[in-house]
Amino acid sequence: MTSKTIDLYEFEKLNHKELKKRIKNCVKKEVDDNYIVRIKDELQRVNNKLKVKVIKLFFDSIQATQYVGFIRLKDFSIQIIPKIYKEDESLPNLKYLLFILKYIEFTGISLKKLDLGFMGEQKGDIFKFLIEMFIYKLYELMKTGIFHTYINLTNSTEYIKGKLLISQQLKYNTVKPWLFYCNYEEFRENNLINQIFKNVLILLKNSYGFLKIGKKIDNILGILQNVNLVNISPYHFEKLTFTRLNIKFKPLIEFSRLIITNSNINFQNRTIENFYFLFDMNRLFEKFIGVFIKKNIEEIKVNYTYNILEVEEQARIGSLFDIKLTPDLLIEYEFEGSVKKLLIDFKYKMLSSKKYRHGISTADLYQMFAYSQSQKTKFNDVILLYPRMFQDEIKVYIHEIPPDNLIKIFIKFIDIEKIYDPSKDDVSHTILIQEINNILTI
Repeated sequence: MTSKTIDLYEFEKLNHKELKKRIKNCVKKEVDDNYIVRIKDELQRVNNKLKVKVIKLFFDSIQATQYVGFIRLKDFSIQIIPKIYKEDESLPNLKYLLFILKYIEFTGISLKKLDLGFMGEQKGDIFKFLIEMFIYKLYELMKTGIFHTYINLTNSTEYIKGKLLISQQLKYNTVKPWLFYCNYEEFRENNLINQIFKNVLILLKNSYGFLKIGKKIDNILGILQNVNLVNISPYHFEKLTFTRLNIKFKPLIEFSRLIITNSNINFQNRTIENFYFLFDMNRLFEKFIGVFIKKNIEEIKVNYTYNILEVEEQARIGSLFDIKLTPDLLIEYEFEGSVKKLLIDFKYKMLSSKKYRHGISTADLYQMFAYSQSQKTKFNDVILLYPRMFQDEIKVYIHEIPPDNLIKIFIKFIDIEKIYDPSKDDVSHTILIQEINNILTI
């Protein structure tokens, strides 16, 4: 498959002139204003479906937001890349994104270190990388044997098996006494798991025509030749139950769910008209920090002294005026024989010392105040955490809200570039421990 991808860094803005230039280089044809309108219409449909502005659409430009990943449109893909490293090459930034997905054990495709090295072969095309990894892993799994399960059947057979249904026998087989109306189970490969895989494979083959892995797709379809081809919708995945017999298929089923859920599918032609695979960097990084603290809880202290007892990501702490309040992290720690709580909310925004209050919005501060006062137990210590990415130095400061309860909102920063070493494809463990300990010093 020839890669037709436009790279767009998070928060990057493209005017129509530059957008036309990039699309022309990508699709190898002239691009006029009508074409740009159609592209923006496709992007608006993605925004509407997700109910967020993944890409902001202006009169004369488009702009990426904090959502990273890719949007596969009719003629090409738009790949939104985290901007972590200063160099213009997209590969280190993409490897950072894939590393984060691997580290938090994202419930899609299981990624190993060897797999991330394979990213370089795809020339930084995350869409092609993920799809090829899915096909490769499914092929390796299918080689060990197709999944069979017992299917409950009720129909007429030439001999009795299972349970003979007397009333149905009298109703349907009175004139055919050589048949027996029975309820029984058969061990079959024509089950929902295999039907999902067959449907997704044909969608991918018809839509994207991977030449390199086309043989593997055909080989898997050959294994699934006795499986019915049905139209799979998101609700089919709710019917699945995983046991020790089929749990090994779950990561690939979850990735199949993403393909079905995040696509506009033409069932008549069995093709994918567009497909998106996106992550909110706020949520992704918050999950990463939470998982890292849990894995290294013995090395992390609050104020370099107090032991952390529990870390909860996306903790529900209550509601205010029927608005659900959900900060990123809720940390409980031991403090002089009692338990104290610390709220952390990560804001993936670019700040600047040249702006008033460094660009921290009043809305963010009010949100932290609402978090701290949302239930009977008040939280006096709240951390607003921002990324520090190749920008001017911004000093940490405390925003205090008097008078009754002194609420301290600590404005903190974490150096994103320092936490991952792309040459080793691993977290900079010692540096990140130090960064988090600094953050939790209040």
